[in-house]
Amino acid sequence: MTQRRRVAITGLGLVTPAGNDVAATWSALLAARSGVAPITNFDARGFPVRIAAEVKNLSPELVEQAAGDRKLLKLANRSHRFALVAASQAFADAGIRPTADTATRWGCVVGTGMMGVTYDELAEVQEDAASNGELEPGRLLAAHGLGDLPLVLRITGCPNGCARPYLAEVALVGKAPGRYNLHLGGDGRGQRLNVLYRENVDEATILAELDAAFARFAAERGPGERFGDFVWRAGLVAAQAAREGAA
Repeated sequence: MTQRRRVAITGLGLVTPAGNDVAATWSALLAARSGVAPITNFDARGFPVRIAAEVKNLSPELVEQAAGDRKLLKLANRSHRFALVAASQAFADAGIRPTADTATRWGCVVGTGMMGVTYDELAEVQEDAASNGELEPGRLLAAHGLGDLPLVLRITGCPNGCARPYLAEVALVGKAPGRYNLHLGGDGRGQRLNVLYRENVDEATILAELDAAFARFAAERGPGERFGDFVWRAGLVAAQAAREGAA
């Protein structure tokens, strides 16, 4: 019989919508007390669903204490802060903590849902494209008379090609919260890769770049021409592709 390795769980830590530590979460579960409540982290009035399971009232002081070094929090988003506090609780529960002498014996495994989207980003999308509660992507193009344009747009937080962004006519690949690589030039049929058009830019820059490109497309496109083909014919991506080829 194959001998299996065994794991001992020596400490627990929890930051959940039902409670900000193990005791509070367990107590809520035993009492069948839900963590779902009206959304408070952003203005949800424009959405058809206005409730969510949010983590509530997590003390900033507790987060700073868990991080140890306040400078680390400059790189930490909301979910990172939950993980720091939960890990700190688990260490305290176990009565152990890494030291410089034992650092090589420790490891860290983190499960994640790829890159998170901030509440501010959600609110901005809602305001621009779903003000009545239903997502209307055509509104982003309607300003240039392109509301009925067939366009392959893909957005992902995974740089390894999740959602196949590199085949899209327009693609956004997340680099950090609020920062993306903008790719243009896929053919809309999955037979030509797009190219990197702008690297590590914020939402305002993306909107400005696409606004200019859509305006030019509306004025200069040929009959039946797709946006992905136009950006090559018009030279919008040719120079960038040439630079990449020379690199």
